Amino acid sequence: MLVYACIFTGWFVLASVLAALELHPLAMALYPVPVALYWAAGMRGRSLGLVAGAGAAAGLATLSPVAVAVYVIAADVGVLIGVACARQWRFGRTVAGVTAIVFVLVAAGMLADWQESRKAASIFLSARIADIEQMAPDETAAADAAKADMLRWFDANWPYLSLGMVFGSVLVLATALVGWVSARMRRIGAPAPRGLFREMRVPETLVWLAIALALMWFADQRWPNDVLRLITWNSAVSLAFVYWMNGFSILVFALSAFRVNPFLFYAVLFGMFILNVQPVLCAVGLFDTWWDFRQRFARAAEARFSRPPEDKET
Repeated sequence: MLVYACIFTGWFVLASVLAALELHPLAMALYPVPVALYWAAGMRGRSLGLVAGAGAAAGLATLSPVAVAVYVIAADVGVLIGVACARQWRFGRTVAGVTAIVFVLVAAGMLADWQESRKAASIFLSARIADIEQMAPDETAAADAAKADMLRWFDANWPYLSLGMVFGSVLVLATALVGWVSARMRRIGAPAPRGLFREMRVPETLVWLAIALALMWFADQRWPNDVLRLITWNSAVSLAFVYWMNGFSILVFALSAFRVNPFLFYAVLFGMFILNVQPVLCAVGLFDTWWDFRQRFARAAEARFSRPPEDKET
């Protein structure tokens, strides 16, 4: 009970301070993990106590009923993860549920204050462009100019890309959150979502959405329309993140199937980002719809490790 009291008090004070400083995303991010762990462990009263603490922190710092409701809903994401652990939902289903709730919250906030969000994004991007142009050495001038042009393009098209980028960020964070909580619950022998991240596969029917978005893109090119472009581009960016995540899970599956040593495992993962080749994973995730790469890697790994020792040496 003493440990819980310390967690409740510490989280309440820290969330109140962050909320008072208007660092609301950080404040709300404090609660889902402990809420999920307590709920999955069967201590639902303590879990709901933390949810109430999140709302109280928001109310104390902002005096806004809307903020209280948003903080409570954000903390309830932990309840969803806890329920998923207790009922052993599939890993992918849990990630989808968490992503949907958090994205709706963030998107609603952006849409409710669209002009301010647009202004803040423009100021941020303009500052980054100025930094690049002022600090760029002569030997990398061409590359830095390309980065600045890309940021200008993103600034000009921000309304058509921002919600999709937000969805992608939420998807990545939700996957990491569910993965960490699942690993923690397995480590202590408690129920956890069925399956692992590397086994999470995108539904094959999602390819029809990709085809529909391609047709909508052609329609927008032929008959330009701001509303159509807003829907098409943001949806396409969101779908690209979904397929990218599928491709990333395929890469992790392949490395695990072939029992790559931990050093090489992380070297490959970080190397893809350092070399900036990670966008390839989006195409891998898409073509997995027809080729089922996990099944192919599993068969190849089984064939390799089932060979007699003398065959492996040759």
